[in-house]
Amino acid sequence: MVHRLWVGSFLGIFLCSLFFIQCNSPVSLCSRYYEALDTKLGSCSIPGLDKRTTTEKISDCSSRVEQCNATDRQAISDSITCFEKLAVCQFLSSLSWLSEAAPCTKKLDPLSQTCRAAFTGLSSK
Repeated sequence: MVHRLWVGSFLGIFLCSLFFIQCNSPVSLCSRYYEALDTKLGSCSIPGLDKRTTTEKISDCSSRVEQCNATDRQAISDSITCFEKLAVCQFLSSLSWLSEAAPCTKKLDPLSQTCRAAFTGLSSK
């Protein structure tokens, strides 16, 4: 009985760990990042944010995010999740949307210096 409980606990922890790593892999984060941009920027044009997703952009983003540790990747994931919950930006209300998006970018504050440097400019290509 104890053996089954231990194996079950170990399996649960392993699956959760595997799921966490997969969800916060560089490719997964970058795909989510650009999908959120594509969806949430709607008809808004915001300087520095190019919402056109390309395989090249995701690949470039992934190589940059590989420099980020697990804590950094979680912060990036939390920020993306926040953006995913926003309404789609409408041209006439872009300033309002930007103020609603501010807490999402604030979630990136804890990024390490190395990750912040790597993550800066992801959407500028």
